[in-house]
Amino acid sequence: MIGESDCILGQPYSSTATVVLPSRVRAVPSALVQELFHADPVFADWLLQYQARKVRLLLGQNMTLSFDRARQRVAKTLLYLCGQYGRQKEDGIWLTNRFTCSDVAGITNVSRVSVNLIFREWEEAGILTRAHGRCCIRDPEELRRLAEPD
Repeated sequence: MIGESDCILGQPYSSTATVVLPSRVRAVPSALVQELFHADPVFADWLLQYQARKVRLLLGQNMTLSFDRARQRVAKTLLYLCGQYGRQKEDGIWLTNRFTCSDVAGITNVSRVSVNLIFREWEEAGILTRAHGRCCIRDPEELRRLAEPD
């Protein structure tokens, strides 16, 4: 969900989004969100909890971008993607959606070239493999170790 804060505040939209995966998108008029927020306590509680989780996530991303090194950011991102899109198979955790080096670079604020070099290094170390545009995490424990601060 994007733009919910602007709806609550009655402000013009300050965000845009680009869909990178097949998605269903619905536009909800700001006036309807405001009406529901004020009339339905269950909806208001749900929306405030959603906002709190989103703020927590954004603060974590801000901390990661501010203090973590490139390899840590890439490792954390792959672990997150495993949690969202991963399927455990015999040979590791396969990401069900395709994520290019450019996609990971955009998420982590690391250059595409650097992400590609990191992926190649991790492939050689047996941490991950790539096949047919998909990524398989073969050693999630090592990836978790790489995500930790030095």
